[in-house]
Amino acid sequence: MTDILKDVSVLSTIPEETLRRLNEKESYCICSAVEESLLSGEQITEVDIGIGTLCIQHVGDSLQYKFVPSKGLEEKVKETYLSGKCCLSDKLDTALVKRITDAYKDII
Repeated sequence: MTDILKDVSVLSTIPEETLRRLNEKESYCICSAVEESLLSGEQITEVDIGIGTLCIQHVGDSLQYKFVPSKGLEEKVKETYLSGKCCLSDKLDTALVKRITDAYKDII
């Protein structure tokens, strides 16, 4: 299984532990949204988590989860599926070319 926090840490240079602490705070916010829904008598909690919407349905004593991707995520995943190529490769190539170009501008 892919560890997204680890991958984001490598790509962003933000320490993995910092991202894990942020992730924990996100969990607290989701729990707070569930609490608010319960207090309001709602059976479904919808939380925008940035890359889509997390829906949590309260059914008796159990919970059911559903994830609906954002339009941007859906488009990127679909493009990757259809082309067989991840957009991350293009982003990394572009960033590398820019860094090399910027470095040589300073030398020349």
